[in-house]
Amino acid sequence: MEQVEDVSKDPAVQAIKAIDFIQSAKEFVNDEDFTNIIDTALILIAHPETITERPSALIVKLEAYALKFRMGYAAHMGIASIKDNAKKNIYKELYHGLDNLADALKYMVKNWNDFN
Repeated sequence: MEQVEDVSKDPAVQAIKAIDFIQSAKEFVNDEDFTNIIDTALILIAHPETITERPSALIVKLEAYALKFRMGYAAHMGIASIKDNAKKNIYKELYHGLDNLADALKYMVKNWNDFN
């Protein structure tokens, strides 16, 4: 009996699923800043060497976006609909992630010589 290969573990299939998920999230949130910061994060993941160009400006940008999404989260706290509740959760996770990324970049700048 021939075994069927599990294609769900194929990196190409996983990449396609990730891209589809990200695109769905962008459409669901429907916020230009959300799209911009997700695209920035993806660039940092794909090309971390770009951080060395202007890390302080990137830190400020991440902190500003974190503030925007923290305020969006707070605004959605009082809204009871399921769609807005889901958006609230996305904003919460995004601002936590941006805070963590900004903290990591601050650490990198503080210890710049260790990274070069």
